[in-house]
Amino acid sequence: MKTLCLLLALPALTLLAQAPDVHQQLAKEILSELISMDTTGEHGDTTPAAKTMAKRLLNAGFPAADIQIVGPEGRI
Repeated sequence: MKTLCLLLALPALTLLAQAPDVHQQLAKEILSELISMDTTGEHGDTTPAAKTMAKRLLNAGFPAADIQIVGPEGRI
């Protein structure tokens, strides 16, 4: 019985060991991009991060009318 369970689990383990799929890779890229931006209140600004994400949404096919960036432009 244990051998049968192991044999049934091998395909699933093989899938887990494979490289990340396209969506996982894209998510990693987006998160890495956001993490690298300084959005802290003391030194950074959130507007560039919002603009970067808005550009990604436009490039993905979202209508421009559905994308709005609100808030201050630059630091006060």
